Amino acid sequence: MNENTVTPENADDHELTVAESFELLDKIAAELEKEDTGIEESFRLYQQGMNLLKDVSGRIETYEKKMQILNDDGEIGEFR
Repeated sequence: MNENTVTPENADDHELTVAESFELLDKIAAELEKEDTGIEESFRLYQQGMNLLKDVSGRIETYEKKMQILNDDGEIGEFR
């Protein structure tokens, strides 16, 4: 693993891209599925995943709003 790889342990060290957020959510889900993950660790990972999901959902919603365009009449419409 290189030093730029995002893991549940270093996720708070920098602002994640949407792609990194989804990658990290996959890693968190994999950790939660392991039988040897303790209850405290599971709870910590669950909280981290939920916070991450809330953040990435908000950013995607913001991006969607920015994807609106002005039509020929000067009215805002959806990007297609």
